Amino acid sequence: MSLEWPDDLPPITILKGSSERWPDVLIRTKMDAGPEKQRRRFTSAPTVWRMVHPAYSGADVARLESFWADDLSGGALPFAAPHPRGGDARSWRFLPSSIAVTPRGPDTYAVRFDLELLP
Repeated sequence: MSLEWPDDLPPITILKGSSERWPDVLIRTKMDAGPEKQRRRFTSAPTVWRMVHPAYSGADVARLESFWADDLSGGALPFAAPHPRGGDARSWRFLPSSIAVTPRGPDTYAVRFDLELLP
């Protein structure tokens, strides 16, 4: 993978408000009587991460927008970045319509986005 998280942006880190949602890899089947049966459907699936950064500058927001729009073709392409736990390089991509930028003060913005950690 040739695209990497930009060095001039804050790293993907777990901060207050961030979360990780493990994938649903099961299929459930209703029974005529008794509990539903379930089995594994997939051996792997993406994990969804909600990343929250409380203090991006205006320049950081502009850089993130450029990375997303230009480098990643509007978020369509994956990129490499260290895993927040462990630091090994992994493949990520933005989930559609997940980037939210909220003004917090002079040249300070809270940025939230959802990423898929690809298997």
